[in-house]
Amino acid sequence: MNIDLTKEVKSSFILKTYNRLTKFKGYITYFKWIAAIAMLIGFVDTFLFNGPHSLTVSLNVGVWIPGIIFAFLFGILHFCTGLKLRSLSKKYKIHEFQLKIMVDKILN
Repeated sequence: MNIDLTKEVKSSFILKTYNRLTKFKGYITYFKWIAAIAMLIGFVDTFLFNGPHSLTVSLNVGVWIPGIIFAFLFGILHFCTGLKLRSLSKKYKIHEFQLKIMVDKILN
């Protein structure tokens, strides 16, 4: 493996941040369940009691706003990582898929 590639990967903010965020993939399932339960509580509260309670609104806002922000930032970071891998692939003349495997080995 190329020493320059290793140094460039370890110093890349985008690749390191993307690697850290991908470790949260396992928790997305839990977030989906929490968001679904919060939405169900809000739905029941709205139709059974003629309007949502302030705690129900706070619960849904507290769940959905961080989730949307995380999804938006992760999407942007995913795009930037693709651009970074493509530029590294051209620079070191390595296929992108092989480069991604090498980057994962370097960062993990």
